[in-house]
Amino acid sequence: MNINIPTHLSAEAQDLVSSLLDTRERELEVLAGLTEAQMLGLRDKTIEPPIWEMGHVGWFQEHWILRRLDQADPIWPRAYRLYDSFNIPNAERWE
Repeated sequence: MNINIPTHLSAEAQDLVSSLLDTRERELEVLAGLTEAQMLGLRDKTIEPPIWEMGHVGWFQEHWILRRLDQADPIWPRAYRLYDSFNIPNAERWE
């Protein structure tokens, strides 16, 4: 994964980002064996497909850790429209 860790982050936040990137690599390895159909899953009003869950994990990491600890701007502001599970009900995420 080719992600540059912002240098303006505190040392603790940089260490955390590094650990999260390692975790992300493992997540990608686990999901690598799934077909496109498996990644998209079945459409259900209560269960998200693996591809959404993968993005949601990344969004949570950014939102709760990087942004809250270092008050950094969001990397992709539009992600809130898709991954903010506090404010977007499950049934509305795929409309």
